[in-house]
Amino acid sequence: MTNRLVKPIVCVMVAACAVFAQDNQQNVDRNVQNANANLQGVVNQHPFSYGLTLRESYDSNIYTRTDNVKGSFSTTASPDFQFAWSTPTTDITAHYSYSAVYYQSRPEKQWDQSHNLNVSVGHDFSPRLRVVFNDEFAPGFEPDIEEGTSQRSANYIQNTARMAATYRLNSRWDLSTTVRHYFINYDDDSELPVFPGVPTSDTMNRQSIEVSAGVNYQPVSTTTLGLLLGYNTTSYSGEDRDNAGQTVHFSIQHTFTPRLSFDMSAGVQMQTFDVVGGQSLNPDVSMGATYMLTSRTSLSGRFSTHMQPTEVATYLEQQTFMLNGSIVHQFTSKLMGAASVMYVPSEYNGSLQMPDSGTTTANQSETSLAGSLMLGYQFNVHLRGEVGYSYTHFTSDFASRSYDRHLTYLQARVGF
Repeated sequence: MTNRLVKPIVCVMVAACAVFAQDNQQNVDRNVQNANANLQGVVNQHPFSYGLTLRESYDSNIYTRTDNVKGSFSTTASPDFQFAWSTPTTDITAHYSYSAVYYQSRPEKQWDQSHNLNVSVGHDFSPRLRVVFNDEFAPGFEPDIEEGTSQRSANYIQNTARMAATYRLNSRWDLSTTVRHYFINYDDDSELPVFPGVPTSDTMNRQSIEVSAGVNYQPVSTTTLGLLLGYNTTSYSGEDRDNAGQTVHFSIQHTFTPRLSFDMSAGVQMQTFDVVGGQSLNPDVSMGATYMLTSRTSLSGRFSTHMQPTEVATYLEQQTFMLNGSIVHQFTSKLMGAASVMYVPSEYNGSLQMPDSGTTTANQSETSLAGSLMLGYQFNVHLRGEVGYSYTHFTSDFASRSYDRHLTYLQARVGF
């Protein structure tokens, strides 16, 4: 989570049982954000920069449901501030953004708010050793939503801290290690539909620690090989979902030509869930390619499969596959467009179901198909405009989870 562009269309956060569906849409929007990087419109010639984004949008399904479809126009105001300072051995960056969203047709609380603060410090202790520390603080304020919508009603604080060190042995070999800590704490009176009538802080407050160590080898200037070993553990306040895992990854990055590059990481992931005393072994693969079709047009694609713990219903584990592609075209020096499509099937593992849940142990599956279009115009170094559209078709074996959703927006950003 480095320097962020303006967030995509902001909508109410859905229930814990619909978090995965929302993540799919966020991934599609993130592809368009990355494509739009050169239209940021903020000139960072001084240590301090700041900007303001105004957005008018329409969401055809703000609750992401089939049985309670409701559309609404929304207005977003999002100021942000950035500080950047560097010396030959040290660089420091800090970025803060605030977002206020007003929903015209939402019958409950009509305002959503969010904050995000990201601080990064990097230092070269020697020509061979570099250490980078990053911290992201993001409190959430979720409105009270009417019963029957399966929406969250939860305020929380979450924080992610990460420290990475790289030591260069010589021109071909380097060692790296990373430590990451994450926590999220809900207000005592928050409740999620997964555990109706139970304070969320009693069950879903959690913290996780991830540790990894790796070695990279560069036999030629166009190829890098790597080996990574990792360990992670997550503890919940309710203890029912505590888990730990180990991963082993082999990776390769290769530049075939100045136009074509490829990367792949392949390995296995073993996860142990305390509540069932069982283990699962899953493939963990990610591969992608980028091709510059012309000097103005680039194509990219990625495939991945990954197992992750889930908070959906009474299941503990979710196996996810993802296939996506995007195209970016620079029509003129000021006009750029991007398109992205993503296909994501997933399966919830019944063999790792919560005990005494009283439901079937059969696996459940879900599929998301989403796409986005974006067109951006840079009026000058300080001002840019953007128009975008995205569509999501989501199908699920779970009741009341399938939905269709259209989002359109018109946006202006000024930055100094």
